[in-house]
Amino acid sequence: MDCVNSLRCVAAVAAATCFLPATPSWPADVRQYSSPDGQLCARIGFSKNSPTATPESRVTITAGAKVVFERSYESEDGEHGFGVERAAWTPDSRFFVFSLSSSGGHQAWHFPTDFWCRADARVRRLDDYIGPITSAEFSVSRPDVVTTEGRKDDLEEAELRASLRTLLEPRGKR
Repeated sequence: MDCVNSLRCVAAVAAATCFLPATPSWPADVRQYSSPDGQLCARIGFSKNSPTATPESRVTITAGAKVVFERSYESEDGEHGFGVERAAWTPDSRFFVFSLSSSGGHQAWHFPTDFWCRADARVRRLDDYIGPITSAEFSVSRPDVVTTEGRKDDLEEAELRASLRTLLEPRGKR
């Protein structure tokens, strides 16, 4: 190989490496939550490339080696996604609940809270059922009750409590 071709090769390799990410974005930290019945495992992966104080997250639920649910709350710029603040299984293992906060600090008063339903493997936003949630903290109690803080219709702060199973029942059965 002559000198000119050798320099072209070095320049091409150098240019290509400038576009490779220094490190993969997933995961910097992973938290695991086993369901009370031991049949499912939820994993929360936190992005290590998030430029903000709240790292963006990915939620994965597995049954053995099979992935039954996965959702990324990552944004392209690391400032318009969501990070998981708190997560827990309901005691009956039917629901996985997790509160979120905005990675960019948008709506700092609001902590959207999602829950995954084992029966249909879908995720839903608890806020859509009980109103805006204003605390990342929540508790779960038997069998599937979530208690948190939020705003009622009059926008006053209040304790909000809901049975997730009851929320999902058809209106006629409630």
